[in-house]
Amino acid sequence: MDRDDWMYKQSPVSAKYIMGVQSFLKAAKAHRVRATKVVVQKPKRKQSNPKQPKGKQKKAKGNEKQAQPKVTDQDKQAEKVELGLKLIQLRPKWFKDMVRRLKEHIKDDWKTQLTFNVDETMFPMELGPIHVEPESLLALNINGWFFFCLSYLHRVLKAEKDNQCAFLNVNTISGQMCKEMRAEVEEHIRTMVRYHDDKEFILAPYWADGHWTLFIIAVKVRRVYILDSLFKKGNKNHSRYLLTSVIESALLPIKPTFDMVNCNQQAETWECGYILLQSVFDFVNVYQKQFPRMWNDTKVATDEDIEKTLKELMPILFDGLGIP
Repeated sequence: MDRDDWMYKQSPVSAKYIMGVQSFLKAAKAHRVRATKVVVQKPKRKQSNPKQPKGKQKKAKGNEKQAQPKVTDQDKQAEKVELGLKLIQLRPKWFKDMVRRLKEHIKDDWKTQLTFNVDETMFPMELGPIHVEPESLLALNINGWFFFCLSYLHRVLKAEKDNQCAFLNVNTISGQMCKEMRAEVEEHIRTMVRYHDDKEFILAPYWADGHWTLFIIAVKVRRVYILDSLFKKGNKNHSRYLLTSVIESALLPIKPTFDMVNCNQQAETWECGYILLQSVFDFVNVYQKQFPRMWNDTKVATDEDIEKTLKELMPILFDGLGIP
């Protein structure tokens, strides 16, 4: 039966209309059942690599990592040694002789560590053995053996009656320590001033943001002298160092005065440690005896100046580490 014929042309109470409605409902019900069984699938895109089950995927990733070996600390150390040995060829003969002594002492085993003991009178609390990695000597890495040089100086100076110098722990007063553990740094300074109350000067080599700066605390006169070899246009300002405010707090109630010293300047970015070490040696050997007269020269340190410093310090370092 045509839908237009029974729906629009017949009376709603007629037999044809009723039969048409019944037929329509039956057809609608049948259509609804079929629709629930229809599954509409999206067209599949062509895959270059078929997707693997999760278990196989993890295994594949694991195999991929194994194919790229992880770089270990020993590998990095080997690279440093290899680079250091290459750079040796550019060094003067005296330095090559020092390296030969080092290689013979460690039997060419660059994984070993050289140790030394800090003098028990240097700090209030005794420190354990300090380690120096051989490759840091090869690369002339001043950070690796700075602590030793200060320890050596303390050991030598304590035998001199007229010595008025002591040293802070370089690891305790670093820029990072001043930022994260300020109270501990303050307490270290106060403790060292009390512990070395017979000394006029406390020397504080300060490492921050990849740069060495020397602070000399003249305790009795409450003045702090800052030697910074990094050239900056205009006047250098003591307030730019985190250690400045820490020292101020540690020396209260008498607030110290800070002076920027005219000292040797570096030509590049790597010389600061060597210049600072030379300044430390100069102060303990010369300037502490003629205080308050200080440096007053801003000349740029040359390669010859650095070589002279190393030529004097390296034999001392080797002897102190027990290298024949």
